[in-house]
Amino acid sequence: MRSLGIDPGKDGAFALTVNGQLEKTWRMPSSAGELAMCEIIKIIGEASPTVITLEKVSGHPGMALKATWGFAQNYGEVRGLIRLWCERHQIRFLQPTPQNWQKILHKFATSTSKDPKIKTQQAVSALFPAEVALLKNKKDGFHSGLCDAVGIALYGERYGK
Repeated sequence: MRSLGIDPGKDGAFALTVNGQLEKTWRMPSSAGELAMCEIIKIIGEASPTVITLEKVSGHPGMALKATWGFAQNYGEVRGLIRLWCERHQIRFLQPTPQNWQKILHKFATSTSKDPKIKTQQAVSALFPAEVALLKNKKDGFHSGLCDAVGIALYGERYGK
């Protein structure tokens, strides 16, 4: 199974797992502050997934109105593009909430931390120790969007059959 997991935020990412192995990751493409839709299409085409899993996100209390609007707009654009791709290519489309995919992935975390980002990073590192370099920023450690995308892709493998 070829599962493409997508963290849809501006700092989000894509991850492709193939039969439980991490194959490739991509950062969310953007140009001039906007999502680069043609690049997203290229990523999906290159990945050639059999299931696409997009994290179902929502705003949260305390988000500024402008930030909420930009977040919602990016999510809607990515979701529309993915739905169109899935319908056109007859690919299964899943939308788990963060809690859904994290519940499965965090079983592999070694920490007792309550921070979901830390637990996700630990779980992904434990599952794919040889690929940890694919998940890091140059300056400040793990890229949370890449780690999340891996967890989302693994959810797709498990439930996209």
